[in-house]
Amino acid sequence: MPVENKNDSTTKPEEVDAYMEKLKHPLADLAEEIRRTILAADSSIGEEIKWNAPAFFYTGPMKPFNPRNTADI
Repeated sequence: MPVENKNDSTTKPEEVDAYMEKLKHPLADLAEEIRRTILAADSSIGEEIKWNAPAFFYTGPMKPFNPRNTADI
């Protein structure tokens, strides 16, 4: 079942749709439900296939920070 995704062009929901349709696993339905839940949580979440599995990432702007300064966290 295709998942509606209003993210920018860096996301690849068509790839994930194709991957999920071919997935032969006893928990495939659960994986699809988790996928829908993750994508419904925020429109800034994108998806693609990485390491032979669906991967999710943030597509919005990020506040600059210094990774060496723990006070920014």
